[in-house]
Amino acid sequence: MSRSLFIVTGANGGFGGAVLRQLDTLYGESALIIATARNPVTIATAGFKATVKTIAADFSVRGAELEVVCRRVASLAGRTDYFSATLINNHGALNQIGRGLASFNGDETDEYLHLNVTSFHVLTSAFLEEFGKMSRIRLVNISSLAAISPFPELGLYSAGKAARMVLYKTLAQEYPNVTVLNYSPGPMKTAMTKDIATTAANPQLTASFAKFDKEDTWVKVDDSARKMLQLLKSGSFESGQQVDYYDIC
Repeated sequence: MSRSLFIVTGANGGFGGAVLRQLDTLYGESALIIATARNPVTIATAGFKATVKTIAADFSVRGAELEVVCRRVASLAGRTDYFSATLINNHGALNQIGRGLASFNGDETDEYLHLNVTSFHVLTSAFLEEFGKMSRIRLVNISSLAAISPFPELGLYSAGKAARMVLYKTLAQEYPNVTVLNYSPGPMKTAMTKDIATTAANPQLTASFAKFDKEDTWVKVDDSARKMLQLLKSGSFESGQQVDYYDIC
């Protein structure tokens, strides 16, 4: 049986690392995983049964250089007769916390949206160019509740997540042969949420994160990754739909 291909960006820790571990658990030797990070040395795959190829990818670069990076990531696996090809788009960054939305100038806004939206779109386009004629193609956007519900101090983050969600909803309509999932993994205790909890100035934001700590209600990263992959495998959702961890847990 031919193998299943998975390209996972932002694979060097947190939720991305959990996705790698759960792919290995669910698919094992039948999976070929292309894992990207700015520094691929930080990608942990020791003991994996799946075949993993790591690649350095800086999605903050501009113009033709970004096109080259995205094509290199998409083409690393080669056009083998895969059973399926899946892009799990997890790369991105948090906007600077402790600042209101109006304090970000044009250059800062452009830089943020380039990394979180433009490179996301360019990589997806490169993936579809490489594998778009296959019968089993899947696109996954790691989304957030912030895509549909704004939070103070997370204005650019919310804007980026909303844009990514709409881009994938549009692709679901334009490519009926492609299965598209916008997945919100729930509130997880990661480096990103720690950054918010320790640097936010807004009392509403700090109180909400303190509550997760006090009640120990953080979603476990591996649990959320496993739920996402099981949902993706089952196909029991409308293509383009945003699905939250709490919808399926």
